[in-house]
Amino acid sequence: MKRAVLLSSIVGSLLLGAVGCSNDTDGSPVPSAGGATSTPVDEPGGSSEPSTGQTSPGSGGGSLASMEPCDLLTEADQAEVGISGSGTEKELAGSRFCDWRVRKETASAGYTLSVQIWEDLGLADVQGTEKQTSTVGSHEAVRALRTGGSACSISLGVGAKSRVDVVLTGADGTALCAPAATAAALVEPKLP
Repeated sequence: MKRAVLLSSIVGSLLLGAVGCSNDTDGSPVPSAGGATSTPVDEPGGSSEPSTGQTSPGSGGGSLASMEPCDLLTEADQAEVGISGSGTEKELAGSRFCDWRVRKETASAGYTLSVQIWEDLGLADVQGTEKQTSTVGSHEAVRALRTGGSACSISLGVGAKSRVDVVLTGADGTALCAPAATAAALVEPKLP
């Protein structure tokens, strides 16, 4: 008798758990305070898409090895940060990266936005000056000025030895830190 009660309790719990869990999410994306759009979390073996029809690479899990840097800013993200045109993907010095040119009213006000995937370097390896630590979403971050002060980077820690950098390079790196933070907030939800 005890065995039958225990077995029906287990079966009942499993059925309730199965009814309460599904891969479907009702509703639509809602902008967060940082300007990023929240998207459903991908489930292993399942598929979920934000209502814009664009997928969210790496949401909720996975590794950086399976990510493409040009996919970390969707078309909507690119429009939000002022990118027009497609990105150029490259590999250099152990990173995979995607560069976009952001055009402004004058050539000197324009800048390059780069999303860089570093699979073998963590936040402790960030190079630059005026480093500041913070968090972006759920990821630890380090902001730094680079290349003699002409670039501002926001590095998002993904593991002890991996990170994704959002780097804006132009005439004045300090002035680029605000748009770098906006771009990093758009990239961050897509990271594992």
